[in-house]
Amino acid sequence: MKRNKQVSFWNRPLVLRIISLGLALFLFAYVNSGSDGMLHQTTRNNDSNKILNATKITTIKMPLVMNANTDRFVVTGYPATVEVKLNGPAALVTSAKNTKNFRVYADVSTLGVGEHTVKLRTTGLNDEVDAVVVPRKVTVKIQPRRTVVAPVKVKLNRTNLAQGYKLGSAQPSLNTVQVTGARNEVVQVDRVVAYVKIAKKTTSEVKEQVTLQAVDKHGKNLNVVVSQVRFQ
Repeated sequence: MKRNKQVSFWNRPLVLRIISLGLALFLFAYVNSGSDGMLHQTTRNNDSNKILNATKITTIKMPLVMNANTDRFVVTGYPATVEVKLNGPAALVTSAKNTKNFRVYADVSTLGVGEHTVKLRTTGLNDEVDAVVVPRKVTVKIQPRRTVVAPVKVKLNRTNLAQGYKLGSAQPSLNTVQVTGARNEVVQVDRVVAYVKIAKKTTSEVKEQVTLQAVDKHGKNLNVVVSQVRFQ
């Protein structure tokens, strides 16, 4: 019996080479595809971490608050606003800048009369945000609070009356008002002046609400608090 010398189709060298090449290409594409996917995912994760961990530095102006016993004392000499340098996570710093939901203050509630240098502090900020106040300290004067009663005088601008008219007498709704402030300022109060500006070519009765200003005997304005009254 003769041996069958016919070679099977799948056993031919050329077919085997083609199949091997195809499998190699498939494996190469699969491996590279998986690597790219992992690389893209890793890149996205890194970008997210960078955003979350990004820091920001910014400087804003904030009002300065004095914690003081205002029933007994008056505190003067400090600036109305200070600068605050914020440093921390970008989202938290941006929120603090936009909302300003924190305070800058100095606590002088335990200090007595005199001149004191006090440290400025912040409260209400997230623990992850660092704050540096400029200036770090301020010098303030603490003085006894005092209230007195002073007479009200009206000072009119006479230059704007219509021709042929004269000013009558101006009467305040209150003849006296209370003046409150630091003792060394209050003791200098001579009178409280209401400056009333008459409109041009005025020909009728004038009713005006004005701000009162306490002055000393030389007419110098004093740093005290007075009330407002209506004149007619």
